[in-house]
Amino acid sequence: MIMELSRFEVLPTSQARTELSATTSRFRLEGLLSRPVLFGSHRKAEGVIISMELYEQLLPEIEKLQLEHKN
Repeated sequence: MIMELSRFEVLPTSQARTELSATTSRFRLEGLLSRPVLFGSHRKAEGVIISMELYEQLLPEIEKLQLEHKN
């Protein structure tokens, strides 16, 4: 399943911060299938919050991309 970023609302940083407790609860319930939270300024995504379960699955690829980018 590929998710297009344009499908997600970009929250202002302050709103993402305010909703962090609810987001954490949703991640706890939905785990890997929980939708990410995009946030930033002027509706431009600058960061993303994902569940720990998803992060653990993505970590090997993240590390690989970081190493490639260094070179």
